[in-house]
Amino acid sequence: MHKRDHELERAVQRGDIRGVAQSLRAGASPNASTGVYPVLVAAIFSGETSIARLLLESGANPLLGGPHHYQNPLIAAVDRGDAAIITLLLQKGVDPTRTRPGYATALELAATKGRAEVVACLLAGGVNPLSQDPMGRTALHIAASAGHADVVRILLEAGVPVDVETPQGMTPLAYALHCDPEEELDPILPEARYHVVEVLVSRGADVSHRDASGCSIDDYARERQDAKLLCLLEPPADDTNQRDCDKKGNIVA
Repeated sequence: MHKRDHELERAVQRGDIRGVAQSLRAGASPNASTGVYPVLVAAIFSGETSIARLLLESGANPLLGGPHHYQNPLIAAVDRGDAAIITLLLQKGVDPTRTRPGYATALELAATKGRAEVVACLLAGGVNPLSQDPMGRTALHIAASAGHADVVRILLEAGVPVDVETPQGMTPLAYALHCDPEEELDPILPEARYHVVEVLVSRGADVSHRDASGCSIDDYARERQDAKLLCLLEPPADDTNQRDCDKKGNIVA
């Protein structure tokens, strides 16, 4: 590694923006590597937005990453939740739909992580909110399953149909209720699930829907043995389309 590049790397690792600027002026490459991935990715991982911006404005390659998928600048910024850098990367021509086979796109990762600001940023950058993963899930299915009501709202406002189906006929509401074996590794708080169900139902989700296997929304709710979820699926008593259920599933007046 060139001495100036090494000095740049050290400045990035310290979070020293003045040192970064000085190294760049002295001739260091904005594409210098830490030995594993470019200094741009290192800055993004460290949350050094100003340094990442300086590197990009100095000519850092926005497509240059490390050997692993998560070491891609855009994916690293999504994982970090850095909407400012994502906006700049998109302005630099990064394709937000580009990914490696078998890995999540930027929108799918943002929906999984519950990065509402990032989701809004990606949609503003032209990402198709109806794009599907290899399982046929949209970001709305993913956000609903992960318990991220704020992301669910953003995607619905972006025009995703509330009852959009996977090839198996599952809607986002079904995904919000479905018992996923992997959930034990990353459990979702019941309150988060309630909020997602409330949002979907209030936006007109079909609570009588059945998927291709014949399972109904009610079947999925009963599988969880959660009385409040069943209550939230009940039609409202008036035309406000609002339900207020306690944890035992009783409708609160």
